[in-house]
Amino acid sequence: MELHTPRFWIVLGLTDADEAATVATGTIPGTSPNLVDGTVTQGSYTLLKCGHDANPLGTRVTEILFEEAQAVSNSSLFNGGVSTPAFVTREKEFCVFMREVFMADQAGLGTVAADALLTALTPTNEALSAGSVSLAYTRFNASSVDQAVKDAYNPYFVDYFIKHPRDLSP
Repeated sequence: MELHTPRFWIVLGLTDADEAATVATGTIPGTSPNLVDGTVTQGSYTLLKCGHDANPLGTRVTEILFEEAQAVSNSSLFNGGVSTPAFVTREKEFCVFMREVFMADQAGLGTVAADALLTALTPTNEALSAGSVSLAYTRFNASSVDQAVKDAYNPYFVDYFIKHPRDLSP
């Protein structure tokens, strides 16, 4: 008998689970703004699991890794409004990754340009140091860095929020 590794999906606006089991559900209110690239954040989300190939359908279907499913199932969206330490650990890991990405790019700049970027990103870095992905995203997009810089880094945040959805209401 062939064993299949379970597959997991985050589905916004589920219309057909196609034999996948519902692990958890949650709703993000209509007050949550779209992401900077236009990605919708608000709506009904379903975390699905299936031990074989499935093809769930919905407004947006995103396959995620087992580790991502473990973390997101412990988020406030899927855990009755309360995030657990397991989810917070995942948030902190992403924050460390983003700080490393910023630091690597700053290392390639001259001191004046690196200092200007560091100064512009200080509020973002403070939020990343505190482990707050949502606040870091908000501060980053409110910062004075060039739009080209925002365009380069926002895909990291967008990808993370698609896989770890949350209410971004002010």
